[in-house]
Amino acid sequence: MTSAMLGRVKELVLTARLIDAAEARAIGLVTEVVASEETLDARVAELQKALDQGRGRLDSNTVRVIEKNLDIIDAAIGEARRALAADPANQYLNVHLADTMRRKLELLRQASALVNART
Repeated sequence: MTSAMLGRVKELVLTARLIDAAEARAIGLVTEVVASEETLDARVAELQKALDQGRGRLDSNTVRVIEKNLDIIDAAIGEARRALAADPANQYLNVHLADTMRRKLELLRQASALVNART
């Protein structure tokens, strides 16, 4: 992270100023911005496919840990979606769902990187 980026991050932390996704990406806080849940689902499917195709290159214990964590995340996503169906305006549930979906995307990115590192 450059000193200019670090300065921007410090500014955000100290002022609690909210920024949009484009600015977050521009200053390096995020690596990828997904426009919608459909786009997110498509990206997850793409990464899942890459993992499925390359799982033979990973140690079986690593695959087991990744799959277990994906199962846990998928269960949390399902629970959050069911709760949101009953209470769609609940801000906590909306944030929790978005955070959990981001965790899944990040786990799949890391798993895909592991697969790619072994080719």
